[in-house]
Amino acid sequence: MSSFVVFLSPNELENFTDDKMVVSETYIDKAELEKKRSVVYELMDRLPKREADMIYMYFFKKKFQADIGKIFNVSQGDVSYKIKRGVRRLKFLMAYPELEEFDIIEDLAPILPYENVYKVIKDLQPGCLDFCGDNLYMRIMVGMYKTSSQSVVAETLGIYQNRVRYRFRKGLERIQEHADLDYESYGEYLSAFEMVRDNPNILRELKVQDRWKHKFQDVLV
Repeated sequence: MSSFVVFLSPNELENFTDDKMVVSETYIDKAELEKKRSVVYELMDRLPKREADMIYMYFFKKKFQADIGKIFNVSQGDVSYKIKRGVRRLKFLMAYPELEEFDIIEDLAPILPYENVYKVIKDLQPGCLDFCGDNLYMRIMVGMYKTSSQSVVAETLGIYQNRVRYRFRKGLERIQEHADLDYESYGEYLSAFEMVRDNPNILRELKVQDRWKHKFQDVLV
């Protein structure tokens, strides 16, 4: 998926009359472009609704940014920022390894440093990361994979953000060490957590939408 072209022009997205077309000097079959478009639609369900709608209007419906700004009562600059941020999220999601949380626990628990969560968090309340067990490192690594946000993980666990930052860095170092020896087993984990490190907070605000194409689609058809 990482090879998919996301930032296509409106004309490239809409033009399906030829058997082949040129995108960035590379010939792409019509079926391949349809597949890319389908993947983008699916991933847009995870974007914040405003970002998804602006991307849809700009790339799929060929609206000018200034006109989109009028619809949302925001400036053209704000539209440009949200479109770029949304496209960046889409590119990230296309390349982000899809990992099962319990696979992360099973494969990484034996190699991560161990620190008993009950010795760090005094008033531990039931939470969404309890399934990770009592290793604080494991809870942090899974939380970072899910959210990419140190502040969100810190708030979820009830600890300071610098604790999350330090343990995430140490956990990533340990994964790197094992990936150097056995890339087949740990390479995908290394790739995922390096992406999180290099793209902090990119998964914040993401969720599964009921439908991202809501009432604004009706006025654009």
